[in-house]
Order: sequence, then structure tokens, then C-alpha cells
Amino acid sequence: MKLKECLDYSIKNNKELLIEGKNGRSFYIKVSRYDSVKIFYKFSNSGRDGTIKFENVKSFRFKDKEDEKDFSYIELGKEYNQKDIKTIVENFKKYYLEILDIISGKEDNEYGNYKKKTYEKIFNRLHKQEDNLLLDYFTGMKRIKVEELDKEEHNKNIDPVILLQPSNKSQKKSIEAAIKHKISIIEGPPGTGKTTTILSVVANMIYENKKVVVVSKNNSAINNVLNELNKISITECFIRLGRQTVIDELTPRLEEKIKNYEKEIKNISVNEKDNSKKEMKKLCDKLDKLENDLEELIKIKNILIELKNNYRHLIKRNEAYGFDNYKEIIKKVDRTKNSSSAKRSLNIVSEVLVNISEGKKVGIIKKLLTYINSKFLFKELRDNGIIIQGLLEQKFLEYEITDMKNKLEKGNLDKLQNEISKIYNGDYISLSKELVLKSLKNRYSKEDYENIYKKIQENGTLDFSKIKREIINLYPVIMTTVDAFIYNFNYLFDKDEKIDCIIIDEASQCDIMSALPLLYVAKKIVVVGDNKQLSAIINMEDNEIKTKVEAKYDYRKGNFLNTISKAIAPPSNMLLEHYRCDYNIINYCNKYFYDNKLIVYKEAKKDSMILVYNDKGKYVDSDKVSFVNLREIITIEGLINSDIANKFIITPFKNQANNLCEKYSKERCGTIHTFQGKGEKEVYFTTVLNNTSEGRKHLQGNHNLFTNELINVAVSRAKDKFVLVTDRNFFFENDKNVKNLIEYIEAYGEIIPDKTVCIFDYLYKEMKTYTVIDNCDNIFEKKVKECIDKYIEKHNEYRVVVKLPLANLVTDKGFLEKRNDIKKFILNNAHLDFTIYDKRINKPVMVIELDGKYHKEEIQKERDKKKNEALNYMEIPLWRLNSKDAITSQDFEDYIDNNIK
Repeated sequence: MKLKECLDYSIKNNKELLIEGKNGRSFYIKVSRYDSVKIFYKFSNSGRDGTIKFENVKSFRFKDKEDEKDFSYIELGKEYNQKDIKTIVENFKKYYLEILDIISGKEDNEYGNYKKKTYEKIFNRLHKQEDNLLLDYFTGMKRIKVEELDKEEHNKNIDPVILLQPSNKSQKKSIEAAIKHKISIIEGPPGTGKTTTILSVVANMIYENKKVVVVSKNNSAINNVLNELNKISITECFIRLGRQTVIDELTPRLEEKIKNYEKEIKNISVNEKDNSKKEMKKLCDKLDKLENDLEELIKIKNILIELKNNYRHLIKRNEAYGFDNYKEIIKKVDRTKNSSSAKRSLNIVSEVLVNISEGKKVGIIKKLLTYINSKFLFKELRDNGIIIQGLLEQKFLEYEITDMKNKLEKGNLDKLQNEISKIYNGDYISLSKELVLKSLKNRYSKEDYENIYKKIQENGTLDFSKIKREIINLYPVIMTTVDAFIYNFNYLFDKDEKIDCIIIDEASQCDIMSALPLLYVAKKIVVVGDNKQLSAIINMEDNEIKTKVEAKYDYRKGNFLNTISKAIAPPSNMLLEHYRCDYNIINYCNKYFYDNKLIVYKEAKKDSMILVYNDKGKYVDSDKVSFVNLREIITIEGLINSDIANKFIITPFKNQANNLCEKYSKERCGTIHTFQGKGEKEVYFTTVLNNTSEGRKHLQGNHNLFTNELINVAVSRAKDKFVLVTDRNFFFENDKNVKNLIEYIEAYGEIIPDKTVCIFDYLYKEMKTYTVIDNCDNIFEKKVKECIDKYIEKHNEYRVVVKLPLANLVTDKGFLEKRNDIKKFILNNAHLDFTIYDKRINKPVMVIELDGKYHKEEIQKERDKKKNEALNYMEIPLWRLNSKDAITSQDFEDYIDNNIK
């Protein structure tokens, strides 16, 4: 507490103080006034006047603890710009203690009671904390004074960062933010090097002579970090703590572990140069340039993969219409010199074809062709325009693929990666390790070790509880679970000591209640996780908690990662470079969950995503708690032939998992929740449900397990091959998330199903003919286009093209051979007014046709009928709008939402 502010509060509110003088005397007073030299007061007991000089005051406090708390919160309120911070904190105290009472009835009482006592200590001491991250969390802001200091803190150590393993741009950016800020978030999508990044943050904390604690809600995440630390030769400067089982395993080897660590520290021989950081800075600058070049090449590689997939679909379409039979047209198309000339020709042809389909005057079209020096005559375009356009698109794509290959060859991707790897694995990591080892050497204190050995000898046997504090002080890096943290660091909640840095891994699996003690004792906290993966499971009903808090703090609806993101909005960086999975596997997650931000390093194999239909018969058993589908287990057995090596078999349902574990093993099979954080070469995903009333009820209920987060985790466990064993038709009709996965596999899998359509987004999104509103003929068309654009603003997974040839959507060769009349109609320049498609997989989801008065004519009715039949066969929804229909933007949006496929 600040003395003068305390005196002002005492005078204003007539509050008594306890003053302790430097002479050892203590007495209660009521302050009258003070000047620059002394305090004037009356003794509380006698009422006599007295004075004491400021220089003679040893300590002071309020007589009443509640007065002390009120004063402290008023002062904190000034720091946080919050007038009533006490009310805020007291409400949170009531809220969280109420939750603890509810939880204690659902878990062992001993742990529940211990937690409650710890939380009471936290709330009873929180007002004494001058700088506490828990107050930042409760108030939703940083302290005003600290905010400016925070910008400067550690800046001298950021550039360049210490790295113990090869890194990349986004990892280094995340490490820098973790060093600089008191609270920071590292978003780690699957396979982006989350553990590597954590180790680098740890190394930088060691270099700064800081204590760092790595925690997670589950043991597997902690063990991952532990295993990686064991691979790095920076001494065994870390120790794994936990609940009693972990301590019991540690105790017999603890003395030997301590002696080995001391020996390692003594033997450190560092040849660190005075200019190590300068040398690292030069290397870092060189890496920045090389990594920028690498990022561009990887993006080109990924575009090439997408173009090759586009090419498969385009060839499927061209073969369906027999375009390769038109030799003379092919000769003309082949005269285009490069992708630019092919694209110019495409823009011309597409514009002319739209003009023809709209019934524009022949003379105007001929003049246009002459003016632009077209390779194609009007008659050719009128009779074979769709064929010409299709072959030009094929040629354009072939040129683009060749260009991308040439860029990759010129950039020499392998050589560039090797050059970057040499810098990291050579001098950069070597210099980093020397700096870390020097810091560890400087920490060494012989007395610390002698004190521990002495305590062990005094007790006769090693009792961890009696040397716990000494052990924690000895090791710069501690690892433990979130639940064990309050046991391992219980002494911190009785004092004002803090931990320099706490890193919480898999933060989306940690509930906010468990994380509160971390915020209370941390000077700095680094939150690592992924909100796109499975979250903490909270078993608590809405009506169980009576105390109310803001929605962003709701214990039931948030995990630690998303709650702290909403409450404080700290700096957040996403790891972007993905190394683990085949391109086609992680590309699904990238498109559907990560806004296409991931930079995928691995190549695409044609058979990495496989869909296995299991839709004959109803084989689901349900006990109203979970489901079993023995037929899918038999199907998987047929696929793997009892060879479970390098494979995971996963499912959302516990009963199915139990059956799989009985047949194979718990290490290889289980629910998807138990495999988060793990990866394997092959993953088999059994979805279990099929067309039964129980199956439909599950998908329609509030507890449908097929969430985006679950599917993201399921798919991203696979490194080389992902196999979906499912009832395709059932999920296609009943669950959007699984349907998305099925459609993706059909679009990117080795065999393209007959009715799977992929629009040439790479080209069409840049073609004026298909995107510019000027191509809309009348006010009605423009109004509809505006409605579509408004819809797409809200649903950015979609895109719209105008006047697209129908041939792009009807690509089933078997259907076209049976319905030659429809094939001829399509090739006779049939166009669609508006086509909305899902840009993630370029799948058409709805066609909108505008019917004017001429649609009542018999010829047009026949054309419309063929168009309807073709789209119906391809299972693409068609919405016909009459120009006389009065439709609002909301009507429009509702219709699309209800009918889009």
C-alpha cells in the first residue's frame, strides 16, 4: 500500500490505522492531517494527540481487514480505470466458489475441498496484488501503467530469438510475442510445430534467467514436451511433477537425478563469443530472406496441386462431351502461345457466347470478332462455341501447370530448404545452445545442492514433500498438469511470490476454473492451443449456477483459450507452416476450419483420402447412451487384414470404441477425444450411424457428436492416409459436417464420382464475363445479383458466377450418352443466369434462373425442361424466379439457406 494515499483514505473515511515505528512501538491511530514531514493523529485508545515523522514509519496497515480491502480495490480501480472493481471481483468469487461447490459433489471430496481452500486464498489475497494477471482477466484489460512498460519489456532479447530446433516465420513471430507480452496466445493447428515453439519459448526464458512452468490439462501433452526436451542436449534442466502417482514414481530416482544434473552443470564448457547475438542476427536476416522465398515457392507448389486436381475434373467434363474428337478446333486452340493468350481468347469466346445466348444482333457480334482479331469465326462460335471454350480452358490450364512447374524448378525448392536447414542446424542452433548453457552455468549454486543433500540425509530417506520448494527452486523448467499445479505450488498461494512464465499447452482442453490459479501466480502466461479442435467437456446444466457473469466468462460455454481471447484479446499468432500430413488430408482441414491460411509443405498423393461406402442394411445397435456398428468393424477388418501397425481406428462413440479395443488394442483404437495430440500414418474413421430412428435422432439432437472440432481432429490425425467408413447417403441427407467431408473426398479422391462437379474457380473468378454485374441484362437481374452478393457477404464460403455454360455443371458421361437430346441442348450454348458454388471445393450448390415473359413460349419451355432435367439428375438445386415475383432480401436469404446443397 502507498502511505500517503492510505492516509487520505483514512482521513476521508475516518478509518483507523496500525502504525509500527522504527523504534519497535506499534499503536492504533486516527489520522487528522499530514504535511511533507510528519503525520498528525489521535491515539485510538486515549484520544491524545500525537505526531510521527514519515522517516520513522516502518510499516502501516488498516486496523480492519475490510477497510484494507476496500482501500486496495479503490487504488486498483484507478490502475484499471474501473470504479467498482471490488464488486466485480466479489461477484466472480461468488460465481466460481458456487461452481466449485457443484463440482465437489461430482469428484473426490478431498481434492474438491483442497481446491476450494486454494481458491478462497486467491480471492482473499487478490486485493493485495499490485500487478496480477487474474485482475487483468476479471476486468478485461491491462493495468494502465503496465501497458506502456509492457511495450518495452524484453525488447533487447527479442532480436534474434533463441532457437533449439529448426523454425519458421510464424513460429518465430509467436516466440517474439511470447517474450514481449505478459499474456499472449499461440494458435497451433495440427502439425504446425506447436511443441517445437513451446520449447523455443522455454529456451528464451532460460536465457533470461527466468523460471518457466509448462502445464496442460492432460498428461499426454506434458509428456510430448518432456520427450522433445529429452532429445535436446541442454542438460536435464527440467523436472516432471504431478499428482501423487507421478511423485511416487519420481522419488526413488530423484537423488540420482539431482546429482546427474549438478554434474552436467559443472561440466558445461561454453565457448560463447561476445558477439554471439550479432552473429545470430546476421543469420536471422539471411533466414528471413530465404524463408520469404521458400514461402512463395510452397504457395506455388500448393497452387500446382490444386490446378492438377482442377485438370482432372476438366478432363472428366471434356471426355463426357467428346471434345477430343474436334481435331480442327484443337489445331486452332493449339496456336495459342501461352496461358495469357489462351486467357485472352477465353475472355473473347465467353463474352461472344453470352451475347449469342442473349440473342444479341449478329452484326454487332461479327464486328466485335473482327475488331479483336479473333482466331474463331462467328459460325464456329455459334455452332461449336462450348467446345471451343472447353478446349481453350484445357489449354489454359495446361499452360498454367507448366508455368508453375517451371517456377518451382527455377526456384529449386529442395536446394532452398536444404540451405535453410543448414543455417538452423549449423551455427544458429549451436549459438543458441551456447547462450542457454551459459545461462544455466551462471545459475549454479553449490549451496543449493548441498542444502538438498543435507535435508535428504537428515530425514534418512528422501521425502519429496520436505524438499519440494528446494527442488522447484533448483530446476529452471518444471512440467506438471493443471490439476496438480495447486499441489505442487501450494506455497505460492500464501505469499506474494510468482512464477516468471507459465506456458499452458492444449489450452482449449482446459476449463477456465482450472486455469484461474495459473493467472494468479504468473508474471507472464503463454496460452497455446487450437479452438478448432476439441474443447474441454463441461458437465453442468444451465440452471445449476445461480450467480450471473458476462457471457464471455460463462464457465459452461468456454474453455480457457477462447475465454481469455474474449476477455482480454491478448496478442494472438497462428502457426501457419504445416509439415505433418499429406496435402490432400490437411487441405480439407485448411479449407473448412483454418480459412485456407495454412502453408502445407507435404505433397499430395492420389490415394490419401478414401471413402468406403457402408450403406447396405441397418447394423447399428444402441443402448440409448452410445452406438455400435459391427458391420463397419468387419469392413475395416477387410481393409487392414488384421494389420494394425501404424494405424489408428477412431470413432465418436464409446461403445464402438470398446468393441474395437477388444478386437485390436487400446493404443490403436478409441474415441476421437482420446487421440487429440497424436498422429499416425493411417487413420480409419468409423462414423457408426445409419438410417435408423436412433441415428437420425442423434444427429438432430443437441448432443450431436459430429461437430467441426471432432471431424477436424479425426482427419488431422492421419499423416499419409485417411479412410472414412460411413453410410454416405444417410450422412449426406442428415449431417452437414460429415457431408462436407464426403464431398471433399469425392472431389480430391483418386476416383471422381459421376455426379461430382468441380467449377474452374481459379479461372472463372477472374473472368469479367462471369463476374461483372454489367453482364446482367435488366434491372431484375441486377436486383437478384445484389441479393446474392449480400448473401455471400454473410457466407464467405460461397462465390457466384454469372452466365456460366451449363456444360460446366453436367459432366456425367453415362447420363449424356443416354440423353443425347440434353447433350445437344447443352452444346447449343446453354447458359445459366447465376451459379452459386462452394469455393472451398468449387462445388455448385444452387442455380438461379430468372424467368421473363418469353419463358412462356413453347421453345423456351422445352429448353427450360431440359435444363431442369439435367440439373435435377446432377442433384444441383435450381430456383426459378419469375420477374413478377416480389421478393425481399430476407426472403431470398431464407430460401437459399433452406435449399442450398
